[in-house]
Amino acid sequence: DIQLAPRNIADVCAREHVEAGDEARNACAEVCEPSDCCQEKENETEDFCLYKNATAVYEVANIVIGCVSYLPCQILPLTDPVNKIVLAPTKLTTACTRENVEETEGGKVECEELCAPSSCCLNPVENPIKTCFLEFPVECASFAPCEILDLIDPSAQVPLAPTNINEVCNHASISSDKIPCEEACDPATCCNPVGDGSNEICLEQNFLACASYAECANLLVVD
Repeated sequence: DIQLAPRNIADVCAREHVEAGDEARNACAEVCEPSDCCQEKENETEDFCLYKNATAVYEVANIVIGCVSYLPCQILPLTDPVNKIVLAPTKLTTACTRENVEETEGGKVECEELCAPSSCCLNPVENPIKTCFLEFPVECASFAPCEILDLIDPSAQVPLAPTNINEVCNHASISSDKIPCEEACDPATCCNPVGDGSNEICLEQNFLACASYAECANLLVVD
C-alpha cells in the first residue's frame, strides 16, 4: 500500500516554498518520492501501483486514497525549470488586468514581459504542430490573463468595450439619451449575429470582445 502523505506536505510542496530554491524543491521531491508509482508512465506499466499491488477492492481503495494524499506533489512538474513552459508567475493576475495595462505607466510592458514565456501556447486547432498547449495544458491555461493584450490591441476587429459602457448603456441612461450608448456600441456592430453570415464569423473570432458589449442589448429593449 501507499502510505498516506505527511501532514505537512501542503506546506512543504506549496508553490512559494518549492520556488524558493533548490533546497526547498528537493525537500518537496523527497516527501513525494513514495508516490512515484502513482503516475502511470509509458512503457513502465509494471511499476504502476494499481497494477503492481492491487489484488482486491480494498487494496485498490487504499492505494487510491494514498495517491490522492500526494496531490500537492503536482506542483513539481508544473514548476520544473527544465520544461519548455512552467506555471505563470503569481503576479500575472494583477499585472495583466485591464486597469494596469491601460492606465498604469509601464503596465502594458510589464504584462507583455510576464506573458512572453507563453508564446508557444498557440491555438492547438490552428497550430497543432507548433503549439505546446497539448503537452502543457495546465501551464498554458495559467497564462489566461494574457488574453487582455489581444483584447486591447488597437488593430483588433472588435476592440474591448469602453470601461464606462455599463454607465452609458443602462436603462436609465438610454431613456434619457441613447446617443452615448450608440456611440459606445458602434465598434461592435459586427457582433450582431443577424446578417449574411459574416457576422457569425466576427462573433466567433472576437467572442470575448463581443461579450464585453452585452449592455448594448439594452438599446433593443428601451424605447
